[in-house]
Amino acid sequence: MEIELKYSLTNKTEADSLWDGEFLKEFKDEKTKETISLHAIYYDTEDFDLYQHNIAYRVRKEGTKMVAGLKWDGKNDGPLHMREELTVNLGSGADILPDLDVFGQSEIGKKIISMVDGKPLHKIIEMEIERRSVKLDSDDAIFEMSIDQGTIFANDKSIPICELEIELYSGPDQAIEEMGARIKEKKGYTPEGLSKYARGLQLLEKEIY
Repeated sequence: MEIELKYSLTNKTEADSLWDGEFLKEFKDEKTKETISLHAIYYDTEDFDLYQHNIAYRVRKEGTKMVAGLKWDGKNDGPLHMREELTVNLGSGADILPDLDVFGQSEIGKKIISMVDGKPLHKIIEMEIERRSVKLDSDDAIFEMSIDQGTIFANDKSIPICELEIELYSGPDQAIEEMGARIKEKKGYTPEGLSKYARGLQLLEKEIY
């Protein structure tokens, strides 16, 4: 289960101020600071079988590492996003190519492979993102704070991305609610109700579930 908070940031200046500023400094593990490039491609069949079942499938290059991911049964309440997630590390040097068989040992993987039934998978959405991330430790929970800036491409259109994500890695669900309350009180960032995938679907003129 992926549980995270998402907020839109107005511009690079605001993103830089958050990254370098004092906000959440007491929680930051400075030695975990990292900046990496993300190149993600989302795939589906020509008939959008995965989309119709509220499933997102992507292959993403994270620095030099390639990771395949599935997300499904997503829901959100303001900035709080929750969804089931399965990821498979494909290693370094792999190509960004669709291969659902890497999920074949899981129940969701078997379901999706049967659903697609051998149909070719096509690129529907592409993303180029710079991610700055750092671990947060609030004693009772561990989070990852990420600042994402980049572009989503789909249907010969594009939209910019500039947002804050805080994902709960370990600890009680209540901890992320408390983190959300802190952000609302101290910063008042605008909650982002749509995932990056959902914003790509908008470019495709698809209804958001």
